[in-house]
Amino acid sequence: MQSELDSVYPMLDIQILGVNVAGSGGNTAFTADADIPWLQDDVATNILNLWQVTLRDVIILDEQNVPRAVYNLNANDLGISANYNTLLDLFVNSTYPGNFDADDSVDGLDFLMWQLGFGSTYDANDLADWENNFGPSAPPLSASTAAIPEPTACALALATLSIMILGRRGRSSV
Repeated sequence: MQSELDSVYPMLDIQILGVNVAGSGGNTAFTADADIPWLQDDVATNILNLWQVTLRDVIILDEQNVPRAVYNLNANDLGISANYNTLLDLFVNSTYPGNFDADDSVDGLDFLMWQLGFGSTYDANDLADWENNFGPSAPPLSASTAAIPEPTACALALATLSIMILGRRGRSSV
């Protein structure tokens, strides 16, 4: 999954890491043929209690290491494509809350995806993410880049219109 995230969503910079429980090391049962890096928990930090982890939980964190989503691999076998895609979507959507179609913008299509997946994939918290991030991601134009008509152009247009009207009156009276 890491290679797919790197190739399809490189701008999101998502990194998958494993965590060894405090006092354990190596974790050969889980790392056989795996290429993800592992972090070592310690007694002072105690990630198991901090994040309320159960066996085979995938915990998706934000930039401040606050859990955004949890997906348990005991209940959701990644050999089933729907489960794999759900986890992939969780990774992508957790990095850009409300962006359910992973297109780098939170828009009406994301709302439609929320509606179609409400109750199974998405919930009210996901709607709040969409509402908080809906709209254009580009900053508004500054005054220096916005087009503002010059007063002289307006005056010139008015003068031209007046001359045309007066010229027309002059012809009809002759």
